Amino acid sequence: VQWIPGIIETKAASYQPRVHAFNYFPGTGTLIGGAFDTLKTNFSSTPAAGMVRQDFLGFIHPLATQITGPGNFQTVYDLTPWQGGIVAAGNFTSIDGVSIQGLGIRDANGNWTELGAIGSGIVRALLNDGDSLLYVSGNFRTVNGISVDGIAVYAGMSWSPLGQGFGFYNDVWALGKDSLTGEIAVGGGFFSALQTNGTQLNSAGLVFWDGQQWNTRGEINAQITNPAQYAQIVRAIEYAPDGTLYIGGEFSGVDNVPADRVARYRQGMGWEALG
Repeated sequence: VQWIPGIIETKAASYQPRVHAFNYFPGTGTLIGGAFDTLKTNFSSTPAAGMVRQDFLGFIHPLATQITGPGNFQTVYDLTPWQGGIVAAGNFTSIDGVSIQGLGIRDANGNWTELGAIGSGIVRALLNDGDSLLYVSGNFRTVNGISVDGIAVYAGMSWSPLGQGFGFYNDVWALGKDSLTGEIAVGGGFFSALQTNGTQLNSAGLVFWDGQQWNTRGEINAQITNPAQYAQIVRAIEYAPDGTLYIGGEFSGVDNVPADRVARYRQGMGWEALG
C-alpha cells in the first residue's frame, strides 16, 4: 500500500496537531491516530476526529465523527485491529456520543462501545497477539475494577494484570512481541516492575514478560546533567523478524552502553547504539 501524504489540522487553539499512531496492518490498511480534526491530502479534506483508516487504494476513511476528552485535550495514542473491529486507545471520554473512558472498539458497522472501564489514567499502547490476546498499557490503575497498575491483557471475556504491574510510577508507552520467543517487551517511564508474588524487579524504562514473570536486559540510562533531553523513557519498540529488538525514546544509553535515543539488542551481541 502507498501512503498519500497529507496535512493534519486541529480547530483547538490550545494544542498543536499531532500524530501518535501510524501503523499498517495487512487486511485492514493504515491506521492513523493522534490529536487532529482534519486530514488533508491533494485529493480531499476529511473530517477525522483523531483517527482515520487509509485503504489499499489510498482513500481516507474517518473512524469517528466526534471525540471528546478532559479539558479539550482528547488524543488517540494507538489503534489496532481486533477480532473484526478496530480498537482505539488514548485520552478521551467519549466517541461518537458513546461514553468511553480511554479504550473503545469500533465494530464492522461503525458502532463504538467501551472495551474496558479504565480507572484513573490514560491508555497509551496496544498489542494484538494473534486476535486471541490484547495487551493494553498506559498510566491507568484499574480495568473493570481489577488492579493492574499500568498494563493488562484481555482474553476476549476477561481482564488480567501482568504480574502486579508497575506500582505508583506506571506510565507504559510501548509494547512489542518477539515472534520467535513469544516474549513481550514493555517500555515507558517507570523504575521497576512487580512480579506476581509482589517481588520488585528494578529495571528503569524497559522490562520483558515471558508469560510468567518479568525479566530485564539492563535498564535505560539517563544523562543526569540534561534531564530535559534524557528523561529515561522508552516510547517505541519494534522487533525484526530475526528477533532483533529496536527501541527509541528519551535516553542516553541502555545497560551502560551509550546510545542516543535509539538502540538495538541482538542475541549474543547485547545492546548497540545506532548511527
